[in-house]
Amino acid sequence: MYAPKITPTLDTAAYAIGDVFFAPTEVKLVTPQNGGACCLIGFQVIDESDQSPAFDIFIMDDNVPLGTVNGVPNIADALASGDILGGPFSIPSTGWSDLGGVRSIKFNIDPHIMNCKVGFTSVYITAVVQSALTFAADSIKIRPMFM
Repeated sequence: MYAPKITPTLDTAAYAIGDVFFAPTEVKLVTPQNGGACCLIGFQVIDESDQSPAFDIFIMDDNVPLGTVNGVPNIADALASGDILGGPFSIPSTGWSDLGGVRSIKFNIDPHIMNCKVGFTSVYITAVVQSALTFAADSIKIRPMFM
């Protein structure tokens, strides 16, 4: 099952390797019941900037930032240990399909079971970029895959 596609807002200034790629972005209805479990099996990513960026995805149970977008991560220890459900899931810069003006990659992972926060059916995706590139504000689309 594919979760709803998200379009995180990116900074349009150049990123350095290791910068926070985007703020936590909600993925709604990953489970039908509040606080329910889900099994993440991969991601489908579209890069409308046509660059094939490498980045590490983190799944959070709440809207907790890793740090300032386009800056180094600086999440508090207590928040990291309490809110990170999974990751890093590393999207490589290789293996992307060039579709003309966009690139696409389907990235499978070993099944990762996680629970939504009590009272919620959503998780949040955030990332750290591993490519020094510049992007348009809405050029990355991510669709998590669950089973």
